[in-house]
Amino acid sequence: MVDDTETQRRADLVRGLLYLSCPDASTIALDSTAKAIVERSAEQEAPAHAVPEAARLTLRRPDNDPPRNLSGADLMGVSLNRALMSDANLSGVNLSNADLTRALLRRADLSGADLTAAELVGANLTAADLTAAHMSGAILTNAILIGAILSAANLSGANLSDVDLTDANLAGVNLARTNLGGADLTRADMPGADLSGANLSGAVLTETDLFRANMTGVDLALAYLSQAYLTEADLTDASLAEADLTGANLTNANLSRADLPHANLAEADLTGANVTDANLAETDLKGANLQGVRRLSIEMLPGMVWNLHTLWPAGLAREIHALSVQVSPGTYRLRGETAPDRIPTWI
Repeated sequence: MVDDTETQRRADLVRGLLYLSCPDASTIALDSTAKAIVERSAEQEAPAHAVPEAARLTLRRPDNDPPRNLSGADLMGVSLNRALMSDANLSGVNLSNADLTRALLRRADLSGADLTAAELVGANLTAADLTAAHMSGAILTNAILIGAILSAANLSGANLSDVDLTDANLAGVNLARTNLGGADLTRADMPGADLSGANLSGAVLTETDLFRANMTGVDLALAYLSQAYLTEADLTDASLAEADLTGANLTNANLSRADLPHANLAEADLTGANVTDANLAETDLKGANLQGVRRLSIEMLPGMVWNLHTLWPAGLAREIHALSVQVSPGTYRLRGETAPDRIPTWI
């Protein structure tokens, strides 16, 4: 006896096959034909004729047709290049190794979908739901994911270079070893995200929430992190050379062995941060709050620029004042090995 769950599973698979054969058929025709085929297959005798509902598959999809429903379908390795799937139900679908280049998937439900090694170059996934989706090794170069939901998704090893993730929900997402070079993550919600070993060079993370994110060994060279929320983030061994961290919140962040030469930390809050063996040469610390910073020494700060609004850890201010020279009214530079002509342009 076939239960309702198995019947539904078979209908999902048949619906997917019908869509691949008749991509212009209406959603209603696909659904009714799939249901009829599954019901007919449950009969004792082999069917002699096609189900009557199949005749509707030849009719072109009307403008007012409901969104596609391919939930649970097996579309592994298929080509859906430039497919029009906005608002479609693709939850739990198997699209591993599928070609979705420039597909239109606005507001599509891809929750729990398998997109392992899928190609989504230039795809439009604006406001799509990719909750808990499996996307390791996927290629999403230049894809649009504005406002998309990717919470708890697995994108480890994926290529998201130059992708637009503005206002996206990436809470708890796995982005380990992912290429996000040049990506736009403005105002993205990423608390608890795993970005270990990821490439974010030149990425935009303005006002991005990275609370308690794992960013060990991440490459953020030349990245824009203005007003980013990095409280308790782990940036051990991170590369932040020439990164813009203006006004960033790095309270209690771990910056052990982080490389920050020429980084702009003006107005940043580093209260309680751990900077053990970090490189802070020629950083801009004008107006920064370094009170309570752990393991900070003057040897780590050659060429650093500060002003009278910079707040120092107890016991360090007097030494910094004594070893600094004024470079402009109210702005000072800590003497070090850096040559005067290397003074940063942001002074």
